[in-house]
Amino acid sequence: MHRPSALRFLPRSVHHLRHSTTNKLVLACGCLVGVGTVAGAAAAIGLGTGSRPFTTKRSLLCEEEKKGDTKSKNSRSIFDLPLPPLSLDLPTFSDLKTKATTDLNTTLVSLSTSLVSLRTALLTFQEEVTRGPESTYTRVTSSRSNESLHPEMGWDATVRLGTELGTAERAFIRTRREAMRDSFAKVVGVGLEEVDVRDLPVVSIAGSGGGYRAMVNTLGSIEAAKETGVWDLVSFVSAVSGSCWAVNLLYSVGEGDVENTLEHVKKRIVTPFLDPSTIDLLTKDETREHLLSGVFLKESSKGGEVSLVDVYGTLVSSRLYIPENLDKLSASHLKVSSQRKYIGDGSNPLPIYCMIRHENSHSKEMEQQNKKIREGATKKIREEGKEEKEKLMKDSKWMWFELSPMEFGSDELGAWIPTWALGRQFDGGKNVERQPEMSLTILSGIFASAFCATLYSYYKEVKPLLSTLPYFTTLEKWLLTNYEHDMDSFHPVTPAELPSFLKGISGLRSTAPKDITTHETLGFMDAGANLNLPYVPLFRRDADLIIALDASADSQALWFDRASEYAVARELRTWPRVRDAESLFEKVKPAVEDEGKSRSPSEKAASKVDEAKAQEREANPTDHPPHQKLEVNPDPPPVGSAPRSARSVVNDGEGVVAEPPLGKCNIWIGSSDEEAEMNCRNDNPTVEDVMKRDGICLAYFPLTGGPALENPGEVWSTWRFDYPEEETAKLAQLAKDNFKSGEKELKTLIKGIWMRKRKQRLAEEAQLTKTSSSESD
Repeated sequence: MHRPSALRFLPRSVHHLRHSTTNKLVLACGCLVGVGTVAGAAAAIGLGTGSRPFTTKRSLLCEEEKKGDTKSKNSRSIFDLPLPPLSLDLPTFSDLKTKATTDLNTTLVSLSTSLVSLRTALLTFQEEVTRGPESTYTRVTSSRSNESLHPEMGWDATVRLGTELGTAERAFIRTRREAMRDSFAKVVGVGLEEVDVRDLPVVSIAGSGGGYRAMVNTLGSIEAAKETGVWDLVSFVSAVSGSCWAVNLLYSVGEGDVENTLEHVKKRIVTPFLDPSTIDLLTKDETREHLLSGVFLKESSKGGEVSLVDVYGTLVSSRLYIPENLDKLSASHLKVSSQRKYIGDGSNPLPIYCMIRHENSHSKEMEQQNKKIREGATKKIREEGKEEKEKLMKDSKWMWFELSPMEFGSDELGAWIPTWALGRQFDGGKNVERQPEMSLTILSGIFASAFCATLYSYYKEVKPLLSTLPYFTTLEKWLLTNYEHDMDSFHPVTPAELPSFLKGISGLRSTAPKDITTHETLGFMDAGANLNLPYVPLFRRDADLIIALDASADSQALWFDRASEYAVARELRTWPRVRDAESLFEKVKPAVEDEGKSRSPSEKAASKVDEAKAQEREANPTDHPPHQKLEVNPDPPPVGSAPRSARSVVNDGEGVVAEPPLGKCNIWIGSSDEEAEMNCRNDNPTVEDVMKRDGICLAYFPLTGGPALENPGEVWSTWRFDYPEEETAKLAQLAKDNFKSGEKELKTLIKGIWMRKRKQRLAEEAQLTKTSSSESD
């Protein structure tokens, strides 16, 4: 039987899209059907009627193509909307019997059946977005200079150069430390007089991506952190993708109360994005200006056109940032800078929202070298092409940008602007116009724009389907050998553009791309495409303990490896080493044509660990299901060693050492000592264990099942966008239980770090006193 490959839909969907907001809206629905997968884009096949393609075959650096383009914006408003068809001939995947495709088919049917209602709603929407004197568009754009609505319109901004933390953040850190002193003494169980704020550990939370699943998991974990007292000791909360939604909700609609935030989420995600009521919110008197101000202000400015990602963000916002009680609707909820009101007194941690930019400024040169490799007349010419291509590939990288209520910028560039100035055009380090702060309706789309991933990322999504093809291994080897970099450079859906604050500036770090100061705009996307746990911004803040909340659907091993790469690049010797991360997440793989060939050492080691786990279950029979055995960590093994039954197999004789199996709370303690670095795992640390090491502590909480929700990844799949309140409550409770399973270990780590910092400070002070005495004598 012929199996339809999702890849074959991509070119057709891309080249039939047209440059109008209606089509972007329907394409957004398609991407919501399949965020992060090629199949989602198939929902928008054949919807175009305009004259200009929305997405073209180009790299992420959309600003590269626009460089030097002096044409004015299309005189025809992008809000002149042709209506969608009354029906769609959408692709189905009926012969693929998986949970994901079942959810996809259900959502596609829902989209088709809702088009009549959507068409009616869009007729009303059309009236609101025209540029008539009484339209919402006109009201929004004419009030941009209103300083009572947008106080930032009275201020000018400049670019701050450097890699140190900004003045406002340093002030926050001092305030937060003073505020947590009492809580620290109570949680750790020491006298208040013993606590010097200089010794307090820098505790951070890193929330992963994963859409609604990650959003609820992060909120549930934060609620547990509050109940255990750990939240009062946290200085920073770093987030990507769905966790960005969670933390933004907490510090806006939730008003800093996580319990209220979860109740809000339960009610708001009952209805899917595709429901016509979403369009109703865009036309209601009470909500339309609130939701549409972001896209209208961006479209009317010089800083970039409205993109698919912006429309997607507006749809997300219609579900997330509209409170049930419309009397509580506030424009401040859509400004990240306004979140300072919840952290200014040190009562809550500083939120850090992450996004990335794909730096690939040699696309044209790469094409030339590819042509030389394919068509070179001699072997020497082809080899020269390969060498030049390798050099160009080294310049291609992902650049991390971070956004807090204080600043937006990049440590890799050493450049920062006030958050309230995000959305303005700059030149030579100064803003050349005043614009209202970029709305969360736009940023929420960027935070979770997984569908802007590279073609290589799309390929990895459909690989499980393709792996059933004959000779798949051979075909894959050929494809990746010849085209892996090209696939990892091409973005089928262009990321959102924001005005560049780097144009014409000098003084950036030496690591900055050479031409980055020439662009009018910069393209940004979901940071989870590069690393789905946001450790990067925590490295520069000297975190002592990072609590990682991982609700990723897959690739967890990759996040461990990539975090190590970033630590090495920053010369961070105290980052804990994780041995053979693949063995932590090994799954049974389907048989392929090369099944008989010898396995790699890491595969052998992982297999032996699986066998050891099975033996351990047989040796310890129980009537309880597996998830109940993980409620608490096992008896403490020696630092860095595996459980007893696995010790004899963790080393397979070929130099590969596997990690012990994962539990609910998994702990690594780093060390700058090379010998100690080899054994960082210790799931049941003592205070003494922590004091013996000088490295960063990592407490890793994967989203594992519990009695009420045994398979959260299946129930909360990529393909669903509506959840009954009881399902949300189950996931939130599961997240709380998972976090609380490591409460004792977290408090031990916190106390151990405090004691080693205190010991080090007292030793340094004693040495200083001794030196001063010697000099006076």
